[in-house]
Amino acid sequence: MGEKIIAKFSLVSGSIKYNENFYSSPTSAANKAKIDLGAHDKIATNGWKFWKYLDENTQEENFIDNLRE
Repeated sequence: MGEKIIAKFSLVSGSIKYNENFYSSPTSAANKAKIDLGAHDKIATNGWKFWKYLDENTQEENFIDNLRE
């Protein structure tokens, strides 16, 4: 299991607040989070498939990409 990273996501704007900074997209925030955890800065990721949220009804973690459906 990986390290837990806490962020706040706005479905309306698609922005993320991570580590007290605002990012205009999930991908830019995910790239910064990976660098903070020691990943190489040349490795990009799809932020919609990186960040997860906890569904309050089912208590399951889901990718934020599911919220766009």
